[in-house]
Amino acid sequence: MIKIFKRELIANLKSLFFWSIGMFLMSSIGFIEYSAIAGSGEGINSIFNMMPRVALVMFGAGTLPLSSPEGYYACMFLWLAVIAFAHAILLGASIVSKEESDKTSEFLFTKPINRKNIVTAKILVSIINMAVLAFVAWGSTVAFFLPRVEGVNLLKEVDLTMLGMFITQIVFFFIGIFISGILKDNRKGSLYGAAVLLITYFISVFIEMSGKVDFLNFLSPFRYFNAVSVMDKGLEPLYLVISAIIVAVTGFFSYIFWEKRDLNN
Repeated sequence: MIKIFKRELIANLKSLFFWSIGMFLMSSIGFIEYSAIAGSGEGINSIFNMMPRVALVMFGAGTLPLSSPEGYYACMFLWLAVIAFAHAILLGASIVSKEESDKTSEFLFTKPINRKNIVTAKILVSIINMAVLAFVAWGSTVAFFLPRVEGVNLLKEVDLTMLGMFITQIVFFFIGIFISGILKDNRKGSLYGAAVLLITYFISVFIEMSGKVDFLNFLSPFRYFNAVSVMDKGLEPLYLVISAIIVAVTGFFSYIFWEKRDLNN
């Protein structure tokens, strides 16, 4: 399993590099702009108040004033989370199934090592990849945002929200690997994964827009540890439990699907 782990680690370096660059550019450029936004005071809030609420919610600016440190961070956090979650679910949808599309499954899965160990090695590599991307988001926030914030220390809030983001990355990853396991056509895994990401995002927007159906939060991982909620209440135990259940169930069935998969099709 160690050889498979090293192989996957090396194979994913290029992809991780480009995802990390994208995360770094999004966070650094976005957070550098905070000084200008904060300096505009109520002016920027007036402009945003003229926009339809649905647009504000979709951009993560529908709850707190954008000129406040908490409001700006909540807005930026959403976009960092979108990058992290997209990476996670697409990684899950492709990390095992790529062996079929790359025509390497017959070689890899017939080696003297059982499929469970192969899948486990790929999952471990994926968790490391997701942790690196989350660390880039955290590091960029600490380096480019916190020094620009005056009068309030948001380090604890940043730490908690980034931890929540990482947990949600793992949730989306296991949803992705579950999807790839149940599909007969491995080429559609990423497509279905992207669809799930979009659907859960728009469910999150609908819940926020309604303001009366928070009991539906369990339908969208975007709602489990969103920045506003975490800054207010911390990591809620209910969503930690829901996340653990999703990971356990999808992980369990993913192992079963890949154990029984006919790799000749």
